[in-house]
Amino acid sequence: MNISLREIDLVCATVQRMSGIYLDSRKSYLIENRLRPLLQTYDFKSYLDLVNALQGVASDNRSELRRDFLDAITTNETLFFRDGSPFDAFEFKMLPEAWDRIQSEPGSRPLRIWSAACSTGQEAYSLAIRLAEMLDPAERVRVEIMASDICETALGRAMEGWYPEHETDRGLPDDLRDKYFERKNNGWNISPAIRKMVKFEQRNLLDPLTLLPKFDIVFCRNVAMYFSSRDRQKLFDSLARIMQISGFLVIGSSEYYDEMGVEFQREEHCRSVVYRHGGQGVIDHCSVSARIPVLH
Repeated sequence: MNISLREIDLVCATVQRMSGIYLDSRKSYLIENRLRPLLQTYDFKSYLDLVNALQGVASDNRSELRRDFLDAITTNETLFFRDGSPFDAFEFKMLPEAWDRIQSEPGSRPLRIWSAACSTGQEAYSLAIRLAEMLDPAERVRVEIMASDICETALGRAMEGWYPEHETDRGLPDDLRDKYFERKNNGWNISPAIRKMVKFEQRNLLDPLTLLPKFDIVFCRNVAMYFSSRDRQKLFDSLARIMQISGFLVIGSSEYYDEMGVEFQREEHCRSVVYRHGGQGVIDHCSVSARIPVLH
């Protein structure tokens, strides 16, 4: 079933309204490849029928059609410790500094980390594993990791915490796999101790970020690249509002956007670029001496 130019425009507008992902007619092949099975499953006669049906369920989280549409249109490419250097910056710079800052504040609060657009959970669990390597169990309870994604199916996999062998072979060192995973059904289950460190929830990053605490560290990688300039501005404005002053934002290694505005200042740590909320734009290359003694 071929898609018309009018249908392409309508589908692209629906995708952007429901997920923030910006597509245009140059992506017609992607739209057809990903949505054609959906037409067959729901017995729609055209892409226009699909768009019309989606109008009635666009905000209904219980709708199977909405879930299947978002599953089809979103990209869930991820792996453990993806790109490597951001996790070194997390270990040697971001976490020790954030922990020090909390220690100096009056009262007591947890250190809060958000893995936004976490897909099937590898990024969130990678952060939890780094924390487990650095902190003893009594200290871990003072850290909260939230992970979110718009895709319900991806979140289901993340919460299950089981990964086939070809996924654990990508980026996950054997020693960490053997220490923090248990073999099951030709794959690996994340250990209960790591699993309980992460709280998962479904969230569209372009919806108002309500009922959220302020975060010390946010990983929001390879997400804004799919948004329009206006929606990127909206995303970064929202992130600034729910981050602690001097907190750290990590985006994709190839991402940089004018829409980040003056709220985020570029810094370099451990061969990785990070952005400080309200920072001074310093360059501070990582050293092993910055590691975890500050946490003990």
